[in-house]
Amino acid sequence: MYKPFMKKIPAFGKKFIVGQNCNGCMICVDVCPVNNIRILPKGKKEWLDHCEGCLACLQFCPVEAISCGGKTDERPRYHHPNVTADDMLAQKGAAETGRSE
Repeated sequence: MYKPFMKKIPAFGKKFIVGQNCNGCMICVDVCPVNNIRILPKGKKEWLDHCEGCLACLQFCPVEAISCGGKTDERPRYHHPNVTADDMLAQKGAAETGRSE
C-alpha cells in the first residue's frame, strides 16, 4: 500500500487550485519547502511535479485562496499557532544552505 501511495505524491501538486481571491502575497511560494510553486505571467501560480504533500501553501495562505482539488474549500485552515510563515522561511533557508537550526 505504501509504494502506490508514494508514487502519487509528486503529482499531488497538480490538484491545487488558486481562487480569484488570491491577493498575490506570494506566501505560498515562500513557504513551499521544495520550491514546487512557479509564478506564471499575470501572477498565476503553477505547481510543479515535486510536491511533497505538506500543504504548507494551503495552510499558510492568509486569504484561503488555495484549495486542494476543491475538497478543502469549506474546511478550516490550520498550522501550529506557534509556527509562523517567517519560521518556515528560516527553516527553508537553513535547509538550502545546509545549516541546521
